[in-house]
Amino acid sequence: MPSKNNIGKKILIIGGGIHGAYIARYAAQNGFSVTLLEKSDFASGTSSRSSKMAHGGLRYLELFDFKQVFEGIKARDELFKEVPHLAKPEKFLIPIPKNNFFFKYKLKIGLMLYDLMLKNKSLKHFWIPRKNLNFQGFNSKSEDLEGCFVYNDGLMNDSRIVIENILLAEKHGATCLNYSEVIKSRKLNKQREITYKNCLNETTNTVICDIVINCTGPWVNNIDEILGVENNINLKYSRGSHLIFNTPWNTPSLFLPMPGKARYYFVWKHLGGTMVGTTEREITNLEENPEASKSEVQEILDRLKKDLPSENLNESTLYYSFAGIRTLPMRDRKSETGTVSRKHIWKMNDNVLSLYGGKYTTASWTAFEGLKLLSEHLSLKSKLVKKSEKLNLGIDALNPDLKKAVSHCLEKEHVKKIEDLMRRRLGVEYLPNYKSELYEKVITIVKEIKPLLID
Repeated sequence: MPSKNNIGKKILIIGGGIHGAYIARYAAQNGFSVTLLEKSDFASGTSSRSSKMAHGGLRYLELFDFKQVFEGIKARDELFKEVPHLAKPEKFLIPIPKNNFFFKYKLKIGLMLYDLMLKNKSLKHFWIPRKNLNFQGFNSKSEDLEGCFVYNDGLMNDSRIVIENILLAEKHGATCLNYSEVIKSRKLNKQREITYKNCLNETTNTVICDIVINCTGPWVNNIDEILGVENNINLKYSRGSHLIFNTPWNTPSLFLPMPGKARYYFVWKHLGGTMVGTTEREITNLEENPEASKSEVQEILDRLKKDLPSENLNESTLYYSFAGIRTLPMRDRKSETGTVSRKHIWKMNDNVLSLYGGKYTTASWTAFEGLKLLSEHLSLKSKLVKKSEKLNLGIDALNPDLKKAVSHCLEKEHVKKIEDLMRRRLGVEYLPNYKSELYEKVITIVKEIKPLLID
């Protein structure tokens, strides 16, 4: 039961990505009055542009970031349990070339440490020598291979997890508004008056709150400036790009090394065929709609040509690319983005709680940690609860009852634009031949139910 002590405490959350969505849900479950504002669509930023992996972060062991890995594994397993329709375990193969003893034993040590953090010991890694390999999808019998390690992580539908958390927050009384951009802040004694703009019709409105939680990812400093707070957290930004090929991938996913410390890329199955990523490019200019650069696309294609030359993952089968921006709080100003810890930082300043950084898989832990910090700041004595709930809507572009899925999205999920529906609710945009028969079916249903949505 939510605490009566929290009722009346008004929280404004800015940012409708995975962290904002989780905080809105947990705060509403615990009896706070919650409003969430997102300047674009829910999950339209980094939270729909991730690697679609629920993972513990094996590569962070190489950086000795053991706590991050421990939290990642535990949070990953929570996702499998809470949203099994959206996050599922997946086996990953790590091919080991012959005569590369250092790479093999470095990974062996890392995987043993990974196993120590597992609750389910049946998910421990194991080794398959080349003579016993029998996987289609890559040349597992290649003479230059010694064998493969096999370990377990997971794959997920990142944007749908955000949407379902938004729906759960609303179920408990939260008000969640997309296309609502914060433009002004004014102090009212111990409270704040926040002015926001409806980005679709340019009207403005206000909301009064006791606490603001800034979960705007790369734009956290911009919002802090509007709110009049300065936390002096130095940030770097890294763009990660992914490619999708129409070649089916029927093998367990691959984990492959790249040049540089703790640099790896992945090859795994996707509804449209095969997805490959990610790059790690430091950027200085933030973009609302980041795209993979030509050099990033070529970097991945070159690696595939070298590592998987016979798997038909090339320019002729490439049909889609996307990119997202990681926000990296700098504890050491000299660090390269590829070796920076993904550990987030919370800062409370003038009744504004700001989040710097954060990792998708551990977002539920990060959000609940932020809510506890807020509770301590308000000197609330009630114990917070982290209630597990399931919606299990099972909505995607391949839903057998497409009309029912589209109708639900239009009526319940704050769809304001066709892109919201096609990219972040149904995932149609990520499929080959995007504007194909399936696209036309969706458009026909939209015209019937909500014709004003069509431009």
